[in-house]
Amino acid sequence: MNSKYILSFLFLIIAAMPLQAQKKSSYIHPQQVKSGIGITFTGTGDMMGTSLFTEYHYFLNNYASLSSALSFKFFKDDSDGLLINEHMKDVELGAYLHPLHGDDFSFFFGGGVMLREFYFSVATDPVTNYQFDDTYVPTASSYSTTQYGIGYSVCAGFSFKLKQDIDFTFQEKLQNDTNGNITWDSQIGVIFSF
Repeated sequence: MNSKYILSFLFLIIAAMPLQAQKKSSYIHPQQVKSGIGITFTGTGDMMGTSLFTEYHYFLNNYASLSSALSFKFFKDDSDGLLINEHMKDVELGAYLHPLHGDDFSFFFGGGVMLREFYFSVATDPVTNYQFDDTYVPTASSYSTTQYGIGYSVCAGFSFKLKQDIDFTFQEKLQNDTNGNITWDSQIGVIFSF
């Protein structure tokens, strides 16, 4: 795709922002807290799991916010003679753009940097062994490790008003860290504005 088209598209979005600002919206507040749950997939072990998240957004203006977030992810696989558990804790600082918003609907996207704690454990049965990275786990034994890394996240989603100062949100988030632990989250939640 030609970069000229991308720059033209971004220019149109930015140029349209003042037009929307003329309509005084009660939708955007200076602060928001977003909390929810989700389904998450990790490329580290190709497992599905659950995620819990909480985000705080401070709006610089009607179209940009700074955020901090805390999330927990849980994965478990009990098959083929193995019991594998993975847990991730993420702390994130980010920035978001909210180019389309109104009284009832908002679209947002953004990203940030994160710190991640990744815990991995595996237990084998009497006939199965396992290899993880360069680590060999013999039969009838267990192994666990904790890794720390920094990384990035990219997120996009939308929200719509349920009632005054309370919105429902859906978002997709991709995260990756320096240890190669990639996650993809589909999350739903509630936004409290104040």
